[in-house]
Amino acid sequence: MKKRFNIAILLILAFSAASALAETGVEALHLRKINNETVLKIDLSGPFQFSHQSEVAKDGKPNRIIVDLFPAVHKLGHKVFAQLPPSLVTSIRTSQFAAQPEKVVRVVLDLQEQAIYRIEKSGNFIFIYIPDNSPDFAEWASNNQPE
Repeated sequence: MKKRFNIAILLILAFSAASALAETGVEALHLRKINNETVLKIDLSGPFQFSHQSEVAKDGKPNRIIVDLFPAVHKLGHKVFAQLPPSLVTSIRTSQFAAQPEKVVRVVLDLQEQAIYRIEKSGNFIFIYIPDNSPDFAEWASNNQPE
C-alpha cells in the first residue's frame, strides 16, 4: 500500500514538472506592413486561447487594442517596445497580467487614433490587422531588440 502511494506521488510530481516545462510562452512579436494594413503577429510556443478588446483614448491613455493570451507566460526580452517603425501603432506594451488562477499575458497596442481591426488565430500565432495608410516599412521584430 505504501509503495503504491509513493508511486502515485512520484507520478503526480512528474506530471506537474512536465506541465511546468510545457507552459505556452509568448515568444516574439513581429510588426509589418501588408498592403494598407499594419499587422502584428504574436508568436506563442504552444496551444492557447485569447480575448481582445479596444479602448478609446481617456484619462491620458491613448486609443489601444488589448489582447489577453491564456494560459501563457511572458517570455519576451522586454515589456515595452516604443521604438517601432512609423505606423498607426505607436508602442506595444506587454506584461504577465495574471498568474492566478490562470496565467495571462497581456499585449497592448497603443494607437495614434481609433481604428477598426480584425484578429485571427492560426496555429500558435495571433495576427492583428489594422487598416493604416502610413508608408510601408521594413519588418520589425521584438527578438531583434538590443538588451
